[in-house]
Amino acid sequence: MKFFFKKLTYLIFLSGIIGQSQATPFDCDFNAYLFQYNDIYALDLASGSSYLVSENITPGNVNAVAYNSTDGFIWGYLSTPSQSIVRIGKNFEVEQYTIPEMTTGNKYVGDISTEGIYHFKAGGASYYKVDLNPESENYLKYLGEFTLSQSLSIADWAFNAQDKKLYTVERGSIVLYRI
Repeated sequence: MKFFFKKLTYLIFLSGIIGQSQATPFDCDFNAYLFQYNDIYALDLASGSSYLVSENITPGNVNAVAYNSTDGFIWGYLSTPSQSIVRIGKNFEVEQYTIPEMTTGNKYVGDISTEGIYHFKAGGASYYKVDLNPESENYLKYLGEFTLSQSLSIADWAFNAQDKKLYTVERGSIVLYRI
């Protein structure tokens, strides 16, 4: 019986350590977040004020940042090391994933569909997809390179949950595109 209680105490202690080390999803949050290089700023949308919440979270810059409604985390493309994406939790703890099939070079445009598919790109007509839905059999798998019907010079894009299309405004022309 004494051995049983020692073992039970050890398991409770171990599960407490494991539970604390896991990243916490954002779920409901009142802030918006701005990523500058590898620093994160919280933005109060009511007042417009911002403040630094975490700095130097990664060795490289985080870009093409988006919220994933399928897991509650923020995801982004990491400039260094190449072919890497990061998952960021509410405590700003970063988990890095290397996906060798991805192309190299910085990607700065990104959003995640309500199905958990991460769409990201740099300049030009090419864009890329990674499955970030933890319920999917393709979770963390590179889904491939895709080509837009024309090259677009854009700073960002966003999904519309109603029609499941991406929307963006091209620099200079101020034309709204539905993708």
